[in-house]
Amino acid sequence: MRQLSSRSTDHLTKDTFDAAAAMSVIAELDGLDILICSTYRDPWEQARLFRQSRPLVEIERTAYRLRRGSNPEMADVLMEVGPRYGRHVTNAAPGESWHQWGRALDAVPWLDSKTLAWSADSSNDAQYERARNLWMIYGNAVRQAGMVWGGDWIQGDRPHCQIMETRSNPLWVLSDKTKADWAERMGWND
Repeated sequence: MRQLSSRSTDHLTKDTFDAAAAMSVIAELDGLDILICSTYRDPWEQARLFRQSRPLVEIERTAYRLRRGSNPEMADVLMEVGPRYGRHVTNAAPGESWHQWGRALDAVPWLDSKTLAWSADSSNDAQYERARNLWMIYGNAVRQAGMVWGGDWIQGDRPHCQIMETRSNPLWVLSDKTKADWAERMGWND
């Protein structure tokens, strides 16, 4: 049975789980309360998110690229999920997100008991400066835990952190055996 998406750290690889636990402890010691909002996404969920905000010609071009790169199953997933509408969420097509491989998570600091830091995202917001500081504390906790923080990227992705050292494409970096073992574990072939 496929698991579309998860917030559970149980869906992370052991090294990512350990780093996420360390990051959470460091954040807590710095007085930061965070909400883990995404850990694992299966290829179908990643395809849905990728298709949001993209014209069909770009989606077809991406499917063609995946097929030529020896990943026809991910190209099929991308086309299978059908049209999606909404705001831009990700640049990673199915198979290309570390979330799919249990090596990434998204988390958001709490401003207070009811408000997440991403709601204060405008310099016109009274809580903007506090939210900005909380994001910096989060980023420092991520780095101290030995993870990469998406907030350091040119097109920053503040909630995102991952165990890999670069923004490399998992389809190019992971061995075929690792990919096959993970796909079996997560029920992609069911």
